[in-house]
Amino acid sequence: MDKPFENNESFGFEIYPETVFTAVRNAFSHSPNARYHEFRSPEFRFPTHGEFNRLVQSALNASLSTEEKRSVRFRLLFVANPGSLANWLCGDPMSANPWFYSGLAKPIPLTDTAVRALAPAVNWRESFIVTTPSSRPQVDSIEIIGILSGASNALAALDGLSFSWREPPPAFAVRATGAGKLVLSEGIHDQFDLQLGRFSKSKHSGRRSKTADDLNKFVFSEADALEAEVAEVHKRNGRDTVRTASAIHFQSCFNDVLRQINVAGHGGTLIVVDMDYSADDERLRDVISLKYVVNNDRMWNALLAMWGRDLCDRTAAKGGEEISTKDWSASFEERRMVVTEATRFVAQLSQVDGAVVVNKRLRVLGFGGEVTVTAPSLSTIDEVQPDGSLEPKKIQEFGTRHRSAIRFVSAIERCAAFVISSDGGIRGFRRIGQRVRMWKDINLSVY
Repeated sequence: MDKPFENNESFGFEIYPETVFTAVRNAFSHSPNARYHEFRSPEFRFPTHGEFNRLVQSALNASLSTEEKRSVRFRLLFVANPGSLANWLCGDPMSANPWFYSGLAKPIPLTDTAVRALAPAVNWRESFIVTTPSSRPQVDSIEIIGILSGASNALAALDGLSFSWREPPPAFAVRATGAGKLVLSEGIHDQFDLQLGRFSKSKHSGRRSKTADDLNKFVFSEADALEAEVAEVHKRNGRDTVRTASAIHFQSCFNDVLRQINVAGHGGTLIVVDMDYSADDERLRDVISLKYVVNNDRMWNALLAMWGRDLCDRTAAKGGEEISTKDWSASFEERRMVVTEATRFVAQLSQVDGAVVVNKRLRVLGFGGEVTVTAPSLSTIDEVQPDGSLEPKKIQEFGTRHRSAIRFVSAIERCAAFVISSDGGIRGFRRIGQRVRMWKDINLSVY
């Protein structure tokens, strides 16, 4: 018979030691998402060691059971203060929150039986089972208090189909993907894998890290320019400058392009060049042959319209009266969908064989690109390790797409290339000094 998880009780498995807890906590606390946290939500506390053990062990035992011969899958979200979740749900008055919370009339103790009972009714791809520290006197006890469910674009984000800039809360989460297989994450950003006690860095980790700063700083350097242009639009329209999430949203659009290429399963290459490059630039023609040359600013213009021009309508007069929140929200959502379509457009170009070339504002310069430059003296590159160290890799170890991307970035320093394999892996390349660096299994997540 199941019962609440008592302190130091293992349910047949050894409780995870302090070293595991510390590693996960440090990864969580050194989150590079400070900007998102500051703008979007209050701090979500990491669980104590005892709370961590309860969450992980309850999830592990629940995952070992079956439902009609199928593994039980679910996501647990730890919210230390339910008030933080309530504040997060209120979100930004300038946008609609696609997440919905349904609280239980009476909290129930977190046990593997309780999780097994709830799991079939809660689609793990769409929702979280929300837990919080219990008010009961037992030390480190935890309760289930409700279900957090996503809608439309938020659900697509969970499934990798789209990357909504309104992610689930940046709180500690445990996901069961199969019998004895757990993934520890911050929201939907995977950090570590636990497989029947074996602990390792998640190969699907979608977090930005300090080791990728050289890549992120280049790719996202125009985000602040968008925010400045949005502020200028407000100023020209006689409006007070309104702080927006335009820079964050712009960065998420890069991620969305990668995700959509990833989900399509065809694979592809996205090359990002600096702002002074154009499609007919001789420097580009020397290294890549573009089958289809275009000059498409759709993405940047859609973002500027969403956060700049239309945002001014929030305080514009309509028949002498301020536009209602309902009317404005509908207009805002319309513009957001235009941005989504612009993102999809860029991603779909990768379905044509060859590289897609964009600048740092996601202006499409061309697609169907074949890298023509050769690099006979280039035999190795440096793979960036999780600790920031560099490990040499022979170019012969890589496939055609990867070798083409490597040759491109070796010829042009102010660029970056992303290779999305048909099996779903994403690698980033950039030249630093005279050496090409590679970031493996990355995701340009900004939250």
